[in-house]
Amino acid sequence: MKQLDGTGAAVRLTNNDADNYDPAFSPDGTQVTYRSELEGGGIYAIPSLGGEPHLLVPQGKRPRFSPDGRFLLYWKGIGSRGRPFGEFGVSLFVQAVLGGTPIQIGSSCTWINALALWSPDSRRVLFEGLCDQQLDMWIFSIDDKHLQPSHALFKYLLDNAFRSPASAYQYPAFVFQEWVPDPPRLFMLRFTGDTISSEAVPISADASRVTGRLQKLTFGTDDESRMSVASNGRVVLSSFAATPQVWALPIDDEARSAGDPQQLTFDGSGAPSLSRGGQIVAVRSSRAEAWELHSINLVTRKQTVIATGPGGIGSHLLSRPGDTIFYVVMHDQKFRLFQASISGGLPRELREGRFLLGDVSSSGRVLLGTPDRNRHGIDAFDIQSREEREVMVDPGGRWLWAGSLSNDDRWLTFTAVWPGHSQIYVAPFRGVLVPPSEWIPITDGSTLDDHPRFSHQEKFLFFASDRDGSRCIWAERLSLDMHPLGQPFPVQHFHTSRRDIARRDFGLCVGPKMMVLDEAELTGNLWLLEPASKQ
Repeated sequence: MKQLDGTGAAVRLTNNDADNYDPAFSPDGTQVTYRSELEGGGIYAIPSLGGEPHLLVPQGKRPRFSPDGRFLLYWKGIGSRGRPFGEFGVSLFVQAVLGGTPIQIGSSCTWINALALWSPDSRRVLFEGLCDQQLDMWIFSIDDKHLQPSHALFKYLLDNAFRSPASAYQYPAFVFQEWVPDPPRLFMLRFTGDTISSEAVPISADASRVTGRLQKLTFGTDDESRMSVASNGRVVLSSFAATPQVWALPIDDEARSAGDPQQLTFDGSGAPSLSRGGQIVAVRSSRAEAWELHSINLVTRKQTVIATGPGGIGSHLLSRPGDTIFYVVMHDQKFRLFQASISGGLPRELREGRFLLGDVSSSGRVLLGTPDRNRHGIDAFDIQSREEREVMVDPGGRWLWAGSLSNDDRWLTFTAVWPGHSQIYVAPFRGVLVPPSEWIPITDGSTLDDHPRFSHQEKFLFFASDRDGSRCIWAERLSLDMHPLGQPFPVQHFHTSRRDIARRDFGLCVGPKMMVLDEAELTGNLWLLEPASKQ
C-alpha cells in the first residue's frame, strides 16, 4: 500500500508465499480485504496500517464493501485472477461485516456474472444473470430480498458493444467496474473491434434506464480489468495481459514429474491438443481480429499452419493419429464446427452451434462435447451421419464438461460443476445415455477439480485442482475397473501468478511419458486518472 501523492514509504501488508490479490478498502479506510490462495483460498482482512490477517470467508472471491461499510459482497465458484468474471456455477453472496448468515443473491439463477456492483446507497446489488430462464440485468434489494429485472439497461448495454466477445468456454458478459453517484454512472469496459475502452454510462438512480451520452475514459487494447473510483473523482485502473505459452512436462510410469518442463511455444500460443502417440501437438493463437491454428512436430520441432481466419477460435481437438483437426470458429455471432487435415486442403463444416469439444473416438468418427442447448449434458456427435445423442445428463442440474476417452473407448472421464465445487467422474462409454448410477466418483466434490485426462496406460487420472490453495496438476491412481485407489497426489505445482493455469480455457493433454499444457504469464500495470479540472 502506498499514498498516491508519492509521499511516505510503501507498506507491505502480506508476507506469505501465497498469491494475494483483489484488494478492497473498507469505507472508513481502517482495513483491507483481499482474496488469498493461502490454505485453500478465501477472503482475508488485514488492518490497513499493517498487522495480522484473518480469514473472513473460506473460498470467497472478489470482496467488495458496501459504501456504508455494513456488508461485504463476494462470490464463490470456478474462476481465476486472470479472468475478470466468474465461470459457470458462480454464486453471489452478501454478508454482514459484523457477522451473521450469508445471503445468497439470485438462488434461482443458472448463470451469474460475478462482477456485481453495490448501489451508492448500499441498498441494492446490480448484476447480470440468467435467472428464471431470462438473461437480463437484475437488481437485488438488500431490504426485502426481492429480485427485479432492469431490461432497458440490459438492452442498451447489449446494443452498444458492452459485452465481452463470445467464447466457447463461457457466455459473453458485461465487465462492470463501479457504480458511482452524483451523477449516477456505471463505469464499464466497452468492446469495439480489437479495442477495449473504459467508459461511463449515465443511469437513473435506480439503474432502470440510461439517462445520457457515454463518456469515454480510456482507449486501449489491454484487458483493463480492475477500476477503483475515489469520492474526489480520481480513478485507479489496472491493466493486465495474460500471455499463454505451451510447455511439455516429462512424467514417469508412476505419474510423477521426471524432469524440468520444456517450453514449446514463444509467441503467445495456447490451448494444446496432443496426438495419442505424443508426436504432434496443435495450438491456437490470436492476432488482432484473426485466429490461427498450427501444428508442432515434437520430434523435428517443425511448425505448420493448419488453418486461419477472421473472428475467434473456440475449442479444437486433434484426432488420435494427429492427422486431422476439429475446431469451432466464432464469427458474425455464429459458431461452426469444422474438420480439416493438418497436411492442408479445404476444411469441411460439420455442425452449427456452440460445441465445447472434449475428445474424439479411436475411429475418428465420434466427437464428444458439451452442446450449447444443454450444458447439463455431454453429447456424442457422429461425423458421418451428423446424428447427435446425449450420453451423459445430470438430473440434478450440474454442468457437465467432457474430459477424455480411454484408449479402447470403453470409459469416459468428465467433470460435473455446481456453485463453488466440482467433481470428476469416470463412466462407461457406450454411445448411448448412461445413468448416473453407473458414474464412478474420482474426487469427492469438496474442491474445484477439472480437466481430467487418462494417463497413456490408463493407470492414473490427471486433473487440475485447487486443493492446496493454488491451481496445480494432480493425479489419482485407478483400479482396472476405474475406481480410485488411495488419495490424489501432486504432479506439478503452480503457486505463483506469473505461472497461472487457473483459467477455464486452460489446456491439458497427456501422451506417452509426457503431458503438454499451457501456462499464462500474467503481467500488469496501474494507472491513475485525474478528473478534469472545472473551469
